[in-house]
Amino acid sequence: MNMKKIIGIGAQANLVNFNFGPRLIATFGHARLVRLPDGRHELQGGSEADCVAAREWCSLFAPEVVFSIPRRFRPLACAV
Repeated sequence: MNMKKIIGIGAQANLVNFNFGPRLIATFGHARLVRLPDGRHELQGGSEADCVAAREWCSLFAPEVVFSIPRRFRPLACAV
């Protein structure tokens, strides 16, 4: 945690740097790779070509980023 100390007139306060929003990691065309506050990564927007470029870049420079298919794009399971 990033702590800063500020000394005022006879008083001392500890301020903590909170990051509540997503942090931009990289952009690929219209797609944005962001890191969410909970530590997960998400690719937002873009075309299929942008997604391919993001996957290739992550395989080289950010192997800790895991891609998954969002629920709305997963095919439905068929029972026979």
